[in-house]
Amino acid sequence: MICQANRKIHLLIAASLWFLIGLLLLVKALIFSSTSINFLFFSLGLAFSLLFFARIFLKLVSKNILRLQGNNYKCIFAFQSFKSYLIVLLMITLGIIINHFKIRGNSIIFIYSAVGCSLIIGSLKYFITLRKEKCGLKKK
Repeated sequence: MICQANRKIHLLIAASLWFLIGLLLLVKALIFSSTSINFLFFSLGLAFSLLFFARIFLKLVSKNILRLQGNNYKCIFAFQSFKSYLIVLLMITLGIIINHFKIRGNSIIFIYSAVGCSLIIGSLKYFITLRKEKCGLKKK
């Protein structure tokens, strides 16, 4: 079928999307950080991102990687589960609401930097898994 891809393609898609979206959120947070107090909230968001990643995104990334086990071809959109797509839809909706109402301030800077950095850290797990598989270091 035309919309199918193997595990390596799924890992590459997931890693790239997580990285690019995380980078976009970090850039937005930096743009909003025009003063030193705003930059403080940006920095706090970066520090908080490790906790956010460990509590939420690490489980999600690990489940997605395990679900893609095997060399069989799956639909190209299967790089994440249906539940993950619902979470993405919720996050997009919240982002649209934030932009529509022009909500700005320290809380947005904190959230954007925390989620953005967490997504980038999550993308590294996908990239590391992909690299191990390309080098033949996959766990048996």
